[in-house]
Amino acid sequence: MAHFVFLEFLDPRVEGTLRALREALQPWKISSTPIHVTVRGPYRSKPDIDTLKVLSRNIQGQGVRINGAGLFSNSERFFVFLRAESEVFRPIWWKPDFRTSLDDIQPHVTMFETSDRESALTVFNFLKASRISILAHSIQLSIYTTGQGDLFGTRPLNSPPSTYKNKQDIVAIDPEILPAARDLGERLAIRRLELGDL
Repeated sequence: MAHFVFLEFLDPRVEGTLRALREALQPWKISSTPIHVTVRGPYRSKPDIDTLKVLSRNIQGQGVRINGAGLFSNSERFFVFLRAESEVFRPIWWKPDFRTSLDDIQPHVTMFETSDRESALTVFNFLKASRISILAHSIQLSIYTTGQGDLFGTRPLNSPPSTYKNKQDIVAIDPEILPAARDLGERLAIRRLELGDL
């Protein structure tokens, strides 16, 4: 089993909007894993909970902006994402499998995954052209352990304080984006079947 630390979004409008967009673009892959930014891991053994609790307390109430699209690939898969921007990422970032300087990290929320380059580029261009701007102050760190499936979900490191509600989360998305994303997802599902990308 490997352990990861997620930055999760607590405001139901933020989480719900991003989840709806992800599920519209990739309707064949519905996940109960929360919308998140992976900020640490993998840990080969259980991480130090006290250290992670301190990191979690330090980011509460700070803002994370979700704006702009990106694309990366490994040897087998393409990943399309929305960029997550904030100063909170630098002090909590630790990814031993992706050794990059803190100036080059790319915090993100994955929206689409495929082995088909053309489909990935189509989704990337769609998200790049879409008017999506989210500012989230209601954030928390949680631990996710692989091997448990989605059965138990994530475990929050701290209870969210009531003070985060002093800062309003903002979701600004063109109302035409979700219907257009559903149409695109249906077309990509047909392409996926034609290619046998199962």
